[in-house]
Amino acid sequence: MDIAKIVLLSLAGIFLGVQLRGSRQEFSFYIGIVLSMIIFGAGMDKLSAVLSEISQLQGFMGDQYSYFSILLKVIGITYLCEFACSVCKDAGFSSVAGQIEIFGKLTVLLAGMPVILAVIQTIQEFAL
Repeated sequence: MDIAKIVLLSLAGIFLGVQLRGSRQEFSFYIGIVLSMIIFGAGMDKLSAVLSEISQLQGFMGDQYSYFSILLKVIGITYLCEFACSVCKDAGFSSVAGQIEIFGKLTVLLAGMPVILAVIQTIQEFAL
């Protein structure tokens, strides 16, 4: 039922923001930011529950857990960058949003380097 609460809160905030957009545009922007932060916080709460379950899987995965942790890092990076880009675009700072996207892509590439190196090493082992 958490998703229903978030959806209803979002719809109420959007309707309020649309009403205020004509007279007090800055309040409309603040409502959008607050709604985004509430939804982000709810998502982080769910993410912490998922991470506690994943920590139990660590024992079963053994050595392969490092790749799974990289995947989780990449998911977190993309989620944070998408959130920041959306806020920047809503505020009218699309150039800043573009820079955040580029930085996020570079960070994902850097976080994924161990996987890329492992794939290349595996390919080299098969070639020998």
